[in-house]
Amino acid sequence: MSSQKTTKTSNSSNSHNNQQLQQESIHQFQQAVTFIFNSWTALKIAVEMQWGGIDSSDKCDWFMNMVIDHFLKSGGKEPHVDDLESILDQIMADEFNTLLEDDSAYQVSQHLIKLYNECMQGNYSNVEKLRLKQSTKNVSNSARRISNGDEEDNSSSSGEGDSEDDSEDGNSNEEEEKDGDIDKMEVDHVIDKPAKTKNEPIIDEEGFQLVTRRKR
Repeated sequence: MSSQKTTKTSNSSNSHNNQQLQQESIHQFQQAVTFIFNSWTALKIAVEMQWGGIDSSDKCDWFMNMVIDHFLKSGGKEPHVDDLESILDQIMADEFNTLLEDDSAYQVSQHLIKLYNECMQGNYSNVEKLRLKQSTKNVSNSARRISNGDEEDNSSSSGEGDSEDDSEDGNSNEEEEKDGDIDKMEVDHVIDKPAKTKNEPIIDEEGFQLVTRRKR
């Protein structure tokens, strides 16, 4: 009797540990999908430009959840990369009016499948790398916003002084504004007209290529 009771207790404990591991694996994979989608240039541009309408951000959230469910409902079976690529391409076209003229959907599919397998095996090292990279990027963006705010404050306070200093400062500020306008025009040109870069695709820092919006 004592031996049977010990065996039942051991089996129950193992089952509980397996459930905890599975829950943690799913949680980590959900985080991985979020990080990958946040780094996908094609999707980021489509959302920022609202190519999917004013609810593009909500569609992006739905997109991520749909992909997560696609993996979890596979019964532990690894999705085929070509099938997943087709799903991503189709949703980008149907929901965000975006035709992907690069292989970014294939790259994303490969990343997701690799991360899924790692998470299901309890290996979260690459997820942690993505988390650290996302955290660093957020800190960098926050620091940039603070820096821009300080520059605006300094620009306002620099209005005090004699007329000659004001004139010199004004000329300097005008030159800086012109430089900034040029930079902005260059960025807008790349984002608004990605189709012109078809023959010479632009690769972003995540390794994904730019994208072409589908003409209605």
